[in-house]
Amino acid sequence: MYEKEFNYKGYKTIARYSLEDKVYYGKLEDISDLVTFESDSEDYVEDNFIDAVNYYSKFLEKERTEYQLEEKYDNERKERLLKDRIKGWFYMEDKFMKWGSSKPTKEGWYLVTLNNNIVMPMYRKEYPPKNFTWDGSFSFGVSVLASIKFPKPYVGICIE
Repeated sequence: MYEKEFNYKGYKTIARYSLEDKVYYGKLEDISDLVTFESDSEDYVEDNFIDAVNYYSKFLEKERTEYQLEEKYDNERKERLLKDRIKGWFYMEDKFMKWGSSKPTKEGWYLVTLNNNIVMPMYRKEYPPKNFTWDGSFSFGVSVLASIKFPKPYVGICIE
């Protein structure tokens, strides 16, 4: 029975020969991934093992680079989202939306978006003076995210 141990760049393997398949084969030992190699000739077993190690090293480097890029992108995205939130934007369900941060300071009807994804009309009133509040009650934790004033109704003549 053929068994030969090889070491390269800190990786090791025990190459074996399969009588049934008439092929030399092995796998990189002591790694969490499965990397195998094979050879039709005993002369090329070590070369194929070295190729497998080099391929695996390149794969790990590429994966590490992609992870670092993904991590960098995530950090940049979080930073951008934080800056955007400060500027008055927020991110909800894969869409950027404008905060209703400049709260209306006039009485009247508004179309509001609540943080529980409900859009509804609400009346904004001044009570006490210089303190504008929404006329209506909210459940605990519900707040207005965005608002837009209803337009004034058309008062002209309508010809059909």
